[in-house]
Amino acid sequence: MKNKFYFIGIIVLVALIIPVTAAHAQRRNFIHEAPDFNPAHFTARAFDDVIAATSGEHNITGTYISELIFLRQSGRVLTFQSPNNSTTRDMQIQSAPEGLSQGQRVRVYYYVTSSWIRTGNQYNGNVAWGVFAIKRL
Repeated sequence: MKNKFYFIGIIVLVALIIPVTAAHAQRRNFIHEAPDFNPAHFTARAFDDVIAATSGEHNITGTYISELIFLRQSGRVLTFQSPNNSTTRDMQIQSAPEGLSQGQRVRVYYYVTSSWIRTGNQYNGNVAWGVFAIKRL
């Protein structure tokens, strides 16, 4: 009888460890994660499409995932380039990540907020970009 309970205990322990290990394996590919990061809240979208949406005269707020090329870092400002090399953008990050190298392809989980104010015949806009997480590809 004692061996039966020991066997059941091992099965329960393995059942508890496997999901944690799988989640850890998936997470270890992240170079950076904000404390409140949840990948389920992000929408995959081509970077050039997001840039086009923010360049209009519309107020846009969203959280997106794009595959980008890392160019450089200056403190807490990271510069990324679209895969087709057509556009670059600086993005703010909470803390400076380690382990990024120039030219590295990464998946970036980011937010963008654009607000436009019309003054007479002109539109004045402000666009903010920020990084929640960076994942190795």
